[in-house]
Parts: sequence; structure tokens; C-alpha cells
Amino acid sequence: MAKLDIKTTVTAPTTINIPLVRADHAATSHTFRTCFEVALSIFSTLLGYVLGLQTTLQIHWVFLALMGAATLAFLILSVRAGRSSKVV
Repeated sequence: MAKLDIKTTVTAPTTINIPLVRADHAATSHTFRTCFEVALSIFSTLLGYVLGLQTTLQIHWVFLALMGAATLAFLILSVRAGRSSKVV
């Protein structure tokens, strides 16, 4: 095996700042993200179902509004928890 000696000069800063991620907030953000994706899939399914119906009942619109609100709420909670996990 060949051995090569190469003279090099390395310039580096004296300190390196590494931003830490709080694991408890990151796990909470992940949980909210999972709930957001589940709520979004149910909302999308309901929206397709309601749009495909000939006649819609009030209960369809109520469940659609509830799932839309849940989707929005979990999205906001996920974003807030994600941002707080990056704050040291």
C-alpha cells in the first residue's frame, strides 16, 4: 500500500456553534405531525365523498368542518412545537 505525505495548511475557527434540538419538543412536534397527516387524509377523503354525492346532508358538512378544523389545529401545533424545539 502506498503512503503519501502531503503538506497541508488548515484554517478553522477556534469555536464552532452547533444548534441543539430539544428532544422532548421534537417528539411532540412529530406526534402533532402524525396527527396532522391522519386528519388531513380523513379530511381529503370526506371532501371527495361529499363532492361525489348527489345530495348532501348537514352531518356531512359538520364532519367536514370538524376534520378541517382538526387539520388546521394540528398543523399549527406541529409548527409551534417544531420551532420551539430549535430554540436553545
